[in-house]
Formats: sequence, C-alpha cells, structure tokens
Amino acid sequence: MRALILILVLVTTNLAAAEVYRWVDDSGVTHFSDRPREGAERITINPAQTYSAPEARVSRSERDEPKEEKEETTAYTSVAISSPQAGQAMTNTGGLVQVAIQTQPPINVNHKARVYLDGRVAEELAGGRSSTQLKEVSRGEHNLRVDIQDSTGRTLGQSDTVKFSVIQPSVLNRNNPNAPVRPTPLPPRPTPLPAR
Repeated sequence: MRALILILVLVTTNLAAAEVYRWVDDSGVTHFSDRPREGAERITINPAQTYSAPEARVSRSERDEPKEEKEETTAYTSVAISSPQAGQAMTNTGGLVQVAIQTQPPINVNHKARVYLDGRVAEELAGGRSSTQLKEVSRGEHNLRVDIQDSTGRTLGQSDTVKFSVIQPSVLNRNNPNAPVRPTPLPPRPTPLPAR
C-alpha cells in the first residue's frame, strides 16, 4: 500500500499530464508505469489540487516597527534584591555597594530597573541589566528598593525594601589599622634645681 501511495505522489507531482498504466501481476501485486504493457489499463490522473493562501494583512504599526523592538507589557511575577541581603552589615566597603536584582521573567531589554537608595533614585539600569555598583554609600543603615518600569514610566514590578548597614571604622579610632600614625610625645624635661 505504501508503494502505491508513493508512486501516486510521484506521478501526480512530476507527471500530472503524462499517461499512467496499471496492471496486476500473477502474484496479485498492483503495478504502475508510464509505459504501456500488455494487459495494462490506462488510468487518468487529475491534476494536483493546490491552494494559494491570501496575503496576510499586517497593521501599519506592526509593519513599520521591527519585531525585536516591540515592548512586552506583561507584569513581572517576582522582583527581588539578592544582594545586599536583608540585615546584612558590610564593613570597609570604601563606599561601594554591589546590587543584584532577580526577576521573573528576566528584565526585558526595553524596560529599566530603577534602584532607590533611602527613597531617592540612585541608579537606572537599562537594556535588561540586572546588577550595578552603587558608589559613595555612606556608613549607617540604608533602605534599598527596585522598581521595573516600561518606557512610559509605568511600574511593572517592585521589590520589597531591603535594609542593610555599612560599617566604616573611624580613622580616629585607635583600633583601626588604617588610622594615621600619631607622633609619640616627648617626655617633659626635668626642671633644673635652683643653685645654692
């Protein structure tokens, strides 16, 4: 049966207008050929049925904008700050704090992550970036939060606020190994005794 289907496909695609002959041999097997043979029956093959799909209609905005620049408008199911961690105390950072963000789904290249430090925008990450290094973070306790926004400024996701601390030893602290060396004061000079 498979041979019959294969032959019919070949015949219909390549020889749609050609003559085809069919016969059954002594074993009962049906054969097809493009050459006449004794006892063969000539069969007529209709032309292959074809279908031409109409041209797809594309709206003007879809046609004019490249597909990769289209912006996803779905909200983020999760936005979290993975670094620094809640309650973390960092020592001797030199004012630098590494911030890493985890989102689900990953940040779209057309969206931006806005990093807030103590209620003020400290950094805006564009192009799908999810990490940065904040500079000049003073010692003390700080609040960190991240919003993911689309190009219009609409918030699509927001992290919880993370509290962390920066501990910078004072240069005036005697136990600080980086404290400046103070000169050792000279002992007072003895006062001479009055002459007799």
